[in-house]
Amino acid sequence: DDLSIYEVMLRIYDNTRGTRWNDHSNWLANDDICTWKGITCYDDHPRLGQIQKIDLTENHLVGTLPSDIYDLPYLNTLILKGNPDLVINFDGIENAADTLEHLSLDNTQIVLDGIGAA
Repeated sequence: DDLSIYEVMLRIYDNTRGTRWNDHSNWLANDDICTWKGITCYDDHPRLGQIQKIDLTENHLVGTLPSDIYDLPYLNTLILKGNPDLVINFDGIENAADTLEHLSLDNTQIVLDGIGAA
């Protein structure tokens, strides 16, 4: 089953204890994901309103990042550095191979499972 973008974001929030983040401004407060803390969306066609960048640097994410994040169709940049209790694996990263160009994962727990598929 393909999840909606909102459902993917909800999983990220739930799986990384979003209620305990340093800053979770607007997360789940409205349906406009582009207004949520750390989210940048494209502002031109044909990707208008799609997530371009997620930057949750040093935001106290705890748990395992869901691999559904790699299903976001136009994600270009993922910055999660400075979250030492965040586990990141690469299962499913091949789904993002066409668009994901920038990864910043310093000071996180990286599990290399799945990286060979990228």
